[in-house]
Amino acid sequence: MNKFFSISTLLLVFVFNSFVAHTFAAKVHYAVYFGAHNHGPEPTSVHYEQAENSHHEFLGSFLGGKKKAKKAIINSHTKHINAFTAMLEPQHAEQISKNESVLSIYQCKELKLKTDRVWTFLGVEKEDGVVEPNSLWKKSNFGEDMIIANIDSGVDPTSKSFNDDGMGPIPSKWKGQCNDGEIDGSSCNRKLISMRKYYKNSVNETMRNCRNCFNATDEDKHGTHTLSTAGGRFVTGVSYNNITRGTTKGGAPNARVASYKIGFGGGNLNACDMLSAFEDVIHDGVDVLTLSFGEDRPVTDGYFNNTSAIGTLHAVKNGIVAVMAASNEGPAACVQNVQPWVITVGASTMDRQFTSYVELGNNQRFKAECLSSQWMNLEKKQYPLINAKDVIKAREGQSANSEIALMCPGIDDVNAKGKIVLFSTDEEVNCLWELKDHDVAGIIIALPDASLSMFAALISTSDGKAISAYINSTKLPTAYITPVIVELNTKPAPIVSSYSCRGPNGLTKEILKPDIIAPGTQVIAASPDVADFFHQGQPYVAMSGTSMATPIVAGVVALLKAIHPEWTPAMIQSAIMTTASTTDNTNQPIKDSNGETATPFIMGAGLIQPNVAADPGLVYDLTMKDYLKFLCTQKNFTEGQLANFYEKPFKCPESYNLLNFNYPSITVPNLSKKVTVRRIVKNVGTPGIYNVIVTEPEGIFADVHPKRLMFNKVGEKKVFKLTLKAKKAPVSRNYVFGKLVWSDGVHTVTSPIVVKGA
Repeated sequence: MNKFFSISTLLLVFVFNSFVAHTFAAKVHYAVYFGAHNHGPEPTSVHYEQAENSHHEFLGSFLGGKKKAKKAIINSHTKHINAFTAMLEPQHAEQISKNESVLSIYQCKELKLKTDRVWTFLGVEKEDGVVEPNSLWKKSNFGEDMIIANIDSGVDPTSKSFNDDGMGPIPSKWKGQCNDGEIDGSSCNRKLISMRKYYKNSVNETMRNCRNCFNATDEDKHGTHTLSTAGGRFVTGVSYNNITRGTTKGGAPNARVASYKIGFGGGNLNACDMLSAFEDVIHDGVDVLTLSFGEDRPVTDGYFNNTSAIGTLHAVKNGIVAVMAASNEGPAACVQNVQPWVITVGASTMDRQFTSYVELGNNQRFKAECLSSQWMNLEKKQYPLINAKDVIKAREGQSANSEIALMCPGIDDVNAKGKIVLFSTDEEVNCLWELKDHDVAGIIIALPDASLSMFAALISTSDGKAISAYINSTKLPTAYITPVIVELNTKPAPIVSSYSCRGPNGLTKEILKPDIIAPGTQVIAASPDVADFFHQGQPYVAMSGTSMATPIVAGVVALLKAIHPEWTPAMIQSAIMTTASTTDNTNQPIKDSNGETATPFIMGAGLIQPNVAADPGLVYDLTMKDYLKFLCTQKNFTEGQLANFYEKPFKCPESYNLLNFNYPSITVPNLSKKVTVRRIVKNVGTPGIYNVIVTEPEGIFADVHPKRLMFNKVGEKKVFKLTLKAKKAPVSRNYVFGKLVWSDGVHTVTSPIVVKGA
């Protein structure tokens, strides 16, 4: 089942407009954020105690004393992120928000979960499993001793993907621990080096005092799947549903992995708990952070209104590369996690399909995707076929076809038993949970964004309409669903998955998001061996979502960081983006799920190419000071507040053109007549001469100066300018797309160009 973490928080300095009445107001979870701690290079417990005491004194000045403050505070973050969480009345939160030392304050809203062949498809191993010398796996020794952190729903430590056979001692850079001392520490090993959990802000008092209510293991499957996708070991003989058998592995099989659990009770979690996880991730000394979660909807009111934006900025400040999911509400323009300091990942298919066919009684045949070799193991004969609306009971006073918004009203057992049922609407699919227990023969789902489960055959909406028309025009409609076969080297691939959220960026239109796509559909990885409706109890399952694409990119990041430890997070992001492929395995432009050519809003820079990213030639670099200049354009906080984060004096430039932010893609959302964009490239390859080739966006004249860049040494930087001008007025108000390519004959450094008229 497709799942995805949802987060909704407030984190910028602002004056609350809608606080409830002052007297007898209910207390609410809040986080108060001051920036970064300035403990120096070797902090001690004394520094941490001083930080905690400063939080007590600060809050005490509003509540009437330190004693009341200590009672109100739930967590003090004393290591890197200078913040505390507390139960506060709204009027106190309003007063605190006006204090000039406070960078932001946010309400700790509840968060909810949403969610083998990959590495052959991406070229790091051959069809027969051979790893060639030019493979990024070989160059990095499979990501040896990199540390990948995963903030998710926990991990199953018993999975074979986390065995430590043959692994050496844990790297000395690791400063973390296995857990918080509340579960058996023997669950960790030299591969899985941490299992921690965070729930103090997300539960009531009764649950908070229950030591046995929570543990760091994964009950949801999401965390185990994502962490093993990023860094799982080689495991042979893996079978899924008796359909496919082979060797599964993560992106960086020799990396160490660390789990930070924030999801409890079916996906309930809290943004303030995530703040605690970020604090430990930074302190523990990880290299890569993978995060498969996002908001309920795209954030539009500031980067510091978002826990993950703040946490990842602190992470990047400490040299950690953060990789985040674009979200699964596509195909709408719903991209999330758009902060420029993270790699934002969309999802695609790969060149493998689990194929079945729906054969109707009138001899029509429709191709389907299916994983149901066990549960839907039909005899070879025709079965009665029925629309889902005809087996769903009507609500009182409503027809069975009315909106089924919150729950299934029930199944008509007589109508359902022994039949194949066709689902055509999201409301009908709510009844899948009920249907499994009513002895149906099979399930067909005709929805564009349905996630493949082992209990259904997925077909296109157009085919669904044809089958529904057959049902409605036939007295005794019948169907048969053929057994599943695995098809490899399918074409075209990749195709951008329909559920993957698209751009433009709803917060800063000058920054293109998503950045990249990776396979996210039917990724087979480790899972707790626990049965639920969508997966029978198996140690390895197929799951789909940008949640699955994200750890694939995180695994590649670990490999790149292993061979280029001196690269900054921005350099790694640039290497991945500028070497991405925009063509599929038929050498045609990558297609969207609707068959149209995918634009940069749909696929970002394109499909990740791990081996090519290892040697990008040139990169676009960014420093923390560049990110602060970027934040200056948001006009939501003062220089003093940014200095609190930077831990040194900082002044916003008097004039700063956001179009010159040194991002690997170029987006001009308000072109009137002419604009010139400035970029700086750094040589990370051999000396050489790079020439420019520009594919102009439709109706736009593009000119680059200079047209040739000569590099004599590694680390050398060169400036170029791109001038964009409308070929005729007025400029189109529709987005148009092009690309800018620097090439020395060996390296190809590509940046998407996105333009829209003012």
